[in-house]
Order: sequence, then structure tokens, then C-alpha cells
Amino acid sequence: LFDPVIIGRSDTIFPVQYKLVYKVDDEIYRVDYLSQGDSIRLIDCPPEINGYTFDGWMLEGSESADNKAIPNIMPGEDLIIRGYYRVNTYALRYFLMDEWYAVDSVAYKERIDLSLSVKI
Repeated sequence: LFDPVIIGRSDTIFPVQYKLVYKVDDEIYRVDYLSQGDSIRLIDCPPEINGYTFDGWMLEGSESADNKAIPNIMPGEDLIIRGYYRVNTYALRYFLMDEWYAVDSVAYKERIDLSLSVKI
């Protein structure tokens, strides 16, 4: 938080600015400084995380999906916005004697179970 400052004998007053903090995986990704009443424009290029797909920004403290609305206008307080990701899933296809036998859905880094019962 920055307080208004008058430098020397100037009539220039710097407005109070508040922090808009973007966090990803509990790490600060970016910090913007905005004045109360400024438009909030969310960044559209969040960091890529291997095996995950970006799922959106959510205001910290509003953990419910119904209440993830981020204000369009900067309030008179600091805000923390968190980036959320969902794990990617992949199709795992089993072939037996060059024939497609089965398909399974496997999440990124999930253990693959190869114990399918084979009926020949």
C-alpha cells in the first residue's frame, strides 16, 4: 500500500495504490499496482504447468466455484487472485495380438494398472 506523497513543493499527488497479486501453486506469479476504481484486466497468459490445463482465476477466500467472481473495478484494498489448474487425462489403449482390446482413462502421473483380465 502506497500513501499519497507530495515531493518537494510540487502539487503532484501520487494516488494510493493497492496490490493485485496473482498466485500459482502458492507462489507469487505477478504483482500489479492499481488505484481504487481502476479497471481490473486479468492476465490471459498464465504459466504452463506440464500435465495440467489452466482452469481460471479465483479470488482468494472464495473457494466455492459459485463465488469465484473477481471484481471488474479495483476496490480500496489489496487483492489476491489464485490460478487453478485441472489435471489432464489421457486415453490409454490396450492392444492384444494387434487388435484393440480396451481403453482406459489415465490422469497425468497416475499409476497405470496393467492387470486387465485377458480373454482369448
